[in-house]
Amino acid sequence: MSGINFMVDERGEKTAVIIDLKRHKALWEDLYDTMLVDARRKEPRESLREVKQRLKRKHSASALEMCTGTIEFGSQLFLQIAPGPRCRR
Repeated sequence: MSGINFMVDERGEKTAVIIDLKRHKALWEDLYDTMLVDARRKEPRESLREVKQRLKRKHSASALEMCTGTIEFGSQLFLQIAPGPRCRR
């Protein structure tokens, strides 16, 4: 595959890879996402329902509705809470 080069040891076994990020940006993003998932595998989890309940307790429901959104990053979906022009503080 063009733009991907392997480093090998004295026995000819692959030990590292060099990826041309201009050609294979999507491949790198997939690899990086996989590494993040693996690194965070043992972190405590919280369901979306639990997050919404916690936020509703912290903020009024009407302010929460105006200030929430979702962001998709790779294969992950994040709940975004950000003050905007319509948010009440």
